[in-house]
Amino acid sequence: MLKIRSLILPSLLVFAAGLRLVLVALGWPFTNSDEGTIGLMARHIAYQGDLPIFFYGYHYMGAMEAYLGAAFFHLWGASLFTLRLGLILLILLFLLSMYALTSLLYTRSWALVTVAILSLGSSFLLFRELSAFGGRQEMLVLGSLMMLCAVWLALRYDASRPLRLNWWRILIYAAWGVCVGLGVWSDMLVLPFVAASGLLLLLFCWRELLRGGVLAIVLGLLLGGFALISYNLHAEPGQDSLSVLRGLHDAGSINGVAAGQTILQQLQGTFGTSLPMMTGSPLCPVAELSLFGPSAPATVGCTFFQLSWSLGYMLLLTSALVLAGWQGWRAWQYYRQDKMYRPSMVRQSARFLLLWSGLTGLCLYTFSGAVIVWPCIHASYLIGLLIVTPGVFWRL
Repeated sequence: MLKIRSLILPSLLVFAAGLRLVLVALGWPFTNSDEGTIGLMARHIAYQGDLPIFFYGYHYMGAMEAYLGAAFFHLWGASLFTLRLGLILLILLFLLSMYALTSLLYTRSWALVTVAILSLGSSFLLFRELSAFGGRQEMLVLGSLMMLCAVWLALRYDASRPLRLNWWRILIYAAWGVCVGLGVWSDMLVLPFVAASGLLLLLFCWRELLRGGVLAIVLGLLLGGFALISYNLHAEPGQDSLSVLRGLHDAGSINGVAAGQTILQQLQGTFGTSLPMMTGSPLCPVAELSLFGPSAPATVGCTFFQLSWSLGYMLLLTSALVLAGWQGWRAWQYYRQDKMYRPSMVRQSARFLLLWSGLTGLCLYTFSGAVIVWPCIHASYLIGLLIVTPGVFWRL
């Protein structure tokens, strides 16, 4: 039985990779100008020695996908297929990271179920995963990895053992810093997970942070965020990363925010289109542009289905968040009486913070301008909800 169980994870990874390889080999999804830009960047990196920091024409979204594409171009030549091999690699790393994170927070069995869920997806989800648009796949990998590093450090914290005698922990602190630096450079949508994992470290490893952990993190940040830091040191006024982030939240689209926008429009766009699309709703797809696939007619039935899907998801998310908070409070009460309850307190707190990061990202998106104009195209801003999958569906 144990031997069979040990084969499940490799089988799921092979299935996930095989499915995506077949789709890419068949020329799906169709490419567009954004992916063409990434491919052009990869060619410039591979054959002309260019070192771009950001997606051409923008001052955000790091060029990691272009660098991965350039590496595969050197191996098998420049093509759309080889460009997308880097995306498949990132998705496999994301699945591995989610298995490790879910195993620490829940159980290994639930970790396998989580990987099985994430290895599949609606046509819209697979479209976003297999298109080199910049930032989204990296956000999944780095967001889950920084949560994994923080949970591992918090669960295995030992106040009696000096940090200088535990090189593994120093390396993990540095790895967390690298993930944060690379994540913020690649896509600022990762910030809720930076806040959640960082707060977990502050709550449960603050003594170790003061004794050298912060230094390891700073070194990791300098390494992972070197490109971003270098750019901001020389950025013109208004073109720095914080200004760009504020502008993206306020504008959210290339056309700007429509006049007379209302909160009702934002809620309708989020829960009627974006949330169902990005969490795997298989029916009634919505597409503002034909390259994203066919768009279902805006019938009463489709509207009801999409809103019902969002309502169900939000009920699961909020109930899981409340339950994790309540269990974390109880674990803290037990911990005050018996220090043996520390792992339980850490685990419940980490579950709460993971769910909180997903809800925070959802709220930031809902009350931004992105959802007003193109709620389908900008639904990918909610891709971080995939990291929250094990917490949302755990009680089921």
